[in-house]
Amino acid sequence: QGPHIGHALAQTIRSVQQQEQRTQIVIMPLAYMDGEANCRVTVAMDAIVHYLTKQFHHNPNGASCQEVSLAYLTSPTTCYTIPPEAALDAQRRYQQQASGPEAVLSQMVRMASLGQWLEPSE
Repeated sequence: QGPHIGHALAQTIRSVQQQEQRTQIVIMPLAYMDGEANCRVTVAMDAIVHYLTKQFHHNPNGASCQEVSLAYLTSPTTCYTIPPEAALDAQRRYQQQASGPEAVLSQMVRMASLGQWLEPSE
């Protein structure tokens, strides 16, 4: 079923791209099943994400495409490894946000949560 889902999503994305001049693609795999079935569904979702990122990571002329993004809903019990470049980019964006208009709201949320929320991970 995974390959069929990947192909169907790719066709849908191409259809939307034909209708709009610039489209941002955000892939967010969300599924949960009890027990070992969760391992199977997670592997299937990873395969679909891999297929879609391969399909849309490069434009036809070979230039890198910035419209492909991945979003994951994580929990404290889930561990994701990321490349060092991604961690540095996240730190850079966090520091930029801390000096922009969102800084006041972020500070309020941090204070209301007694420093528990909106803190960068190490």
